[in-house]
Amino acid sequence: MQMNILKEKETPLLSRKRITLEIDYEGSTPSSEQIVSELSKKASVEEKLVELRHIYNKFGKSKAKVIAHVYNDVNAMSKIIKLGKKAKEKIAKTEEDKKKAEEAKVEESAKEEPKAEAPAEEPAKEESKAETPAEEQAKEEPKVEAPTEEPAKEEPKPKEEPKGE
Repeated sequence: MQMNILKEKETPLLSRKRITLEIDYEGSTPSSEQIVSELSKKASVEEKLVELRHIYNKFGKSKAKVIAHVYNDVNAMSKIIKLGKKAKEKIAKTEEDKKKAEEAKVEESAKEEPKAEAPAEEPAKEESKAETPAEEQAKEEPKVEAPTEEPAKEEPKPKEEPKGE
């Protein structure tokens, strides 16, 4: 698939560029995902910042005219257009990936810190007093608690019927 940019118009108030391009392809018309990925590579932006507006096929030819908007950032995009379900999922997925990466870093650093502290704790355990046999036996035997009595349940009072006059 070849892409030729025909027009590129900057719209600073909307924080986007309107790109008109012509694509040459073999076989069936490329899917919108394929076009978005190719355009994002060509414009050197993230795929989530590219919105396809139209794909116009030319009957009997392997050419199509494409109109797309390339936004500067996600905030500008979300203010201007109402995102569809797929676009929202794509943005949420990238945000989740970032959060997972941050959590993984925190977990790795948390795992490394206890290893450094572990040798300091071990000598403290060795210095503790030896327990007497009676204390050891008391620890081993589970304590049995006396059964507690449950409060008696109150029976529901019958509803009083209004007195007729």
